[in-house]
Amino acid sequence: GKYDLTYYASQTHVQDPNHARQPWKSRGCIPPDPQVHARAQQDPMGYGRWLAYGNLMIGDTVKDEKPDIYWGSDDIWSFGAEFWKASWWNQIHSILHITVDSLPVAEMAYEQAAATPNYFTLAKFASDEMRKRKVMAHVRQIYGATDVNSFAPLSANEKLDLRKRFGISPNALVIGYLGRNQLRKEFLTLLMGFRAFKAENPRVEVKVHLHTSFSEIAQGWDLPRLIKYLGIDPRDVLCTYVCKQCGGWHVAPYTGEDIDCPHCGAKKSMVTANIAHGVPRDEMGLLYGIRNCTTSVATSGGLEFENVNSLLCGVPLACTNYSSGADFCLNPFVYPIEWHPRFEAGSSFMKASNDVGSIKRFIAKVHGMSAAQKQAIGEQSRDWAAKTFSIDTIGKQWEDVFDALPPKDWSTITLTSKPKNPDLPMPQHASNEEWVKALYNGI
Repeated sequence: GKYDLTYYASQTHVQDPNHARQPWKSRGCIPPDPQVHARAQQDPMGYGRWLAYGNLMIGDTVKDEKPDIYWGSDDIWSFGAEFWKASWWNQIHSILHITVDSLPVAEMAYEQAAATPNYFTLAKFASDEMRKRKVMAHVRQIYGATDVNSFAPLSANEKLDLRKRFGISPNALVIGYLGRNQLRKEFLTLLMGFRAFKAENPRVEVKVHLHTSFSEIAQGWDLPRLIKYLGIDPRDVLCTYVCKQCGGWHVAPYTGEDIDCPHCGAKKSMVTANIAHGVPRDEMGLLYGIRNCTTSVATSGGLEFENVNSLLCGVPLACTNYSSGADFCLNPFVYPIEWHPRFEAGSSFMKASNDVGSIKRFIAKVHGMSAAQKQAIGEQSRDWAAKTFSIDTIGKQWEDVFDALPPKDWSTITLTSKPKNPDLPMPQHASNEEWVKALYNGI
């Protein structure tokens, strides 16, 4: 009730009925124009993505809503020139909250920040890097927020009941990783570390649970093929199955897609968890209750909520000591995964190739922990994550930002450019600087 909010929802249609169900005013960014849709289908990664992130209709939305503040929180490529080069951008208070995730920082981030006095990154490493340029001294950092009550540690009995429910031995060491099946999530490296530990400890019962889509291989990993190639027993690799019909889910060894549902009996309805069919949010914490530890292996990332949620559940965490993962590794209760730098063709971004031996050593460390050590790590993890990422903490930081910005008088704001004079006479006997300024001001 403190602010009058309008939600400009990316990747949604203007006529989407879900807008009416939001607790605040909500607007879509994709118009019903069939020509627009046809063009998006012809160029999905160019025009289609540009359209889905709201670039087409942001000007009309600002004109209709007349906000004091525009606040955009998303990936760096979500905000094209239609945002930060628009005439309205600095006539109101515009804020960007960006997932800068790799070094060297993309020049687009510097261009956005130069045009945006209120520019924030989600990770500290990014704001620290950007501020190395003197003109970027205004760049600040605020994490993403989460409902910390949605994820919490389970009791020993609750964990045992979960293991029993899914047919997992109470003595098994279960390593978990949750993420979209993307190449930047190094599932292969995790499997190699798992295999290396298994080879050195053949008598230890150990499983790896990959909560991801095993079928999303076009832009990701062919996990079934890699498991076979690495010689890993498929019974040791668990996945999360979700029914497309009833929504029931369970954890089990991967045996393929489109299998029969044991919950409702539907034929060929069970698939591995994906962006369309997943575990309900209020049950996601159970996935962490199955684990003994989390191994979050990414080449880079703006903020991995896998890390946050694992800590909230009191589960020992290892994560890549690069990009946003470096923020987590500053804590003594987080195990930093060693990595080797590689540079990505095209973007020239430095990416982390996670070290297989480091992953193996983390698994061995968790295996050797006493119950008291695990409890101490869990309590420290939960306490830090709850204080750092809670809605109360992050919300207060944003309130402080918003409240420091005075309301705008829209009677003084114009969204149309003033006409220029193409016949402006060139200034005589002017310095270079005066001459260039005359061109910008006059023409």
